Amino acid sequence: MQVYVIVSGKGRMQVGDETKDVFAGELVYVPSGLMHGIENSGDDMLSYVSAANPAFDFTEAYDRGQLTREAYGKK
Repeated sequence: MQVYVIVSGKGRMQVGDETKDVFAGELVYVPSGLMHGIENSGDDMLSYVSAANPAFDFTEAYDRGQLTREAYGKK
C-alpha cells in the first residue's frame, strides 16, 4: 500500500481506473498492486510526500517497465 500527502499546489491523481483532482492537505490511499500516478495540474509547484509499505524498489519497477509514460497510457 502507498499513501500520498499533498503538501502544496494541486494535481491530478490516478489510482486504478479512477482519476480525481487533489489539493493541499489531502491524503490519497493507494491499495497494493494498483497502477497510479500524479501530475501537476496547477500553475504553482505541486509538492507531495509519498510513503509505501513494503518499501518501493525503483530498480525492479524500472526493469519491469512500470516507470514509463506508456505504462500509464500516455505517449
